[in-house]
Amino acid sequence: MFKLFDSHCHIQLSQFDEDRESVLTRMQEKSVAGIVIGTDLPESKDAVALAAQHTFLWAAVGLHPNDNLPKSLTRLLIPSWHKVQKL
Repeated sequence: MFKLFDSHCHIQLSQFDEDRESVLTRMQEKSVAGIVIGTDLPESKDAVALAAQHTFLWAAVGLHPNDNLPKSLTRLLIPSWHKVQKL
């Protein structure tokens, strides 16, 4: 049973290369589970690979629309895109 659950982490990213293993070790020691979030294809593949190695991690695969979709396609997918842009 997990004591804590991190619902949104990016520990597969390169900036965590140096201390990723120690973070994962501490997570397991402290009964912390997490969902590793991918926001593009490479990050998503890395999230799946990392989660496959650890029973306390799950992967979320996705494409963040701000970084991965052309504006014309985003406008089609989100009819009120002009309202989102104002936010």
